[in-house]
Amino acid sequence: MDEPLRVLHLASHDGNWEPFSRIAGLAAALRAQGLTSIIATHDHSRLWEFAEAAGVDTAEYLVERSLNPLRWREFGNFVKAQGATVVHAHDAPSATLLARSRMFLPTIRGVTSRYDLDTPIEANEHAASVHAVVCPSEALAAKFRERDGGDRVSVVYDGVNQPAADRAGEERDTIRASYRDSVCPDKEKPLFIIAISPLEANSGLDKLIEIMPDIMAVRPQTHFFIMGEGGMRPDLERQIRITALERDVTILEPDKAFIRLLAGADLFVSNEQNDVSGMMVQAAMASGRAVVLPAAGCYEELVEDDKTGVIVRDANFKDAILDLLQNRTRREHLGRLAKARAHKLFNMETIAARMTAIYTGA
Repeated sequence: MDEPLRVLHLASHDGNWEPFSRIAGLAAALRAQGLTSIIATHDHSRLWEFAEAAGVDTAEYLVERSLNPLRWREFGNFVKAQGATVVHAHDAPSATLLARSRMFLPTIRGVTSRYDLDTPIEANEHAASVHAVVCPSEALAAKFRERDGGDRVSVVYDGVNQPAADRAGEERDTIRASYRDSVCPDKEKPLFIIAISPLEANSGLDKLIEIMPDIMAVRPQTHFFIMGEGGMRPDLERQIRITALERDVTILEPDKAFIRLLAGADLFVSNEQNDVSGMMVQAAMASGRAVVLPAAGCYEELVEDDKTGVIVRDANFKDAILDLLQNRTRREHLGRLAKARAHKLFNMETIAARMTAIYTGA
C-alpha cells in the first residue's frame, strides 16, 4: 500500500461501554504510532465520548443496514471525504454497510472485527469486500476458520494501555483508601475482589455472589465490587439484599477509568462462560492483579494456570478465591508474573503494530 495509511474506524451507534473503550484504545494507539486514525459514529453514541477522551479524531456518520444503493454511494463518498485508505468495521451493522458499499470503494482495504458467532458473516465479506477478519482470541478464530475458512482470519488481542495501568498503580494506596472510605469505612485493611462484566445471564455473577457469605465467614474484611451494566442488574441487586450482603457487595456503574478500580484491587475474578476477548482480564493482568477464572472462553489462552493466575476447572471458586485472599505472598507473586505476561502480549504498542501489518497487508 503506497498511500499514507489513514484508518477509518466504523461503529454503529448502539453498543455498550466495553467495545467503545476497545475501539477508542486501538485508535489512540495507532495515532501514537503516527497513523491517522478516525472514528466514525453517530454523535449521540457514547463512542463519541470515549474517542474525545482518548484524543482521537471523530467524524459523524450514522451506520444503518440500508438496502438503498443511494445510501451505499453516500457512505462511499463519506469514506473518500475522510481520505481513508482502510475501513475497519467493528461490529456487524458496520461490516454489512462496508460490504454493501464495496462497489463505490474499489481501492479501500476493508477489515472487520468479530466478537461472536451469532451474526453470520455476509456472503461477500469473505470476498473482495473484506481483506481481513480480526478475532480477539485464538478460541474464537479457530471457530471462524472451521466455519468460514481461515485465509483471512487473524488474531489480535484487545490490548491494554500499560502506561495508564502503571500510573494507576502508583496511586494504588490513594485509590484503595478512597474506595474504603466510600463503601466500607468500618473494615480495617479491607480485601477488594473485583469483577468487571456485562450484567447478563451468562456472566456467572450470581454464582459469585452466592459464595460470598462463605468467603465473608473466613475473611470478613472482604468487599466485592462488580462493575458493569445490563439487564440482570435488578436480579443481582435482589440477590444481594436477600443474602444480606448490602455492606459487602457493591455494583458500580461502568467507568472509563476502570483501570483505577483494578489498580486498587487485591484480586480479579470472572465467571463468564463465553468471553472470547478477555479484555478486562488483560487489563487486570496489566495492573498486576492475580486473577481467578473458569476454564472457559479464551481464558486458558490468556492465563498460564498457577503461574499468572488460577483457572478453576471444577467450579469451586470459593476455595480458589479464599486460597489467594489468605495467601498474600502467592497472590502478589501471581500478580507480578501476570503483569510481565501482559506487558509482553497485551500492550497497545504491540497491538498497534500487529494491526498496522494487517491494514497494509504485510
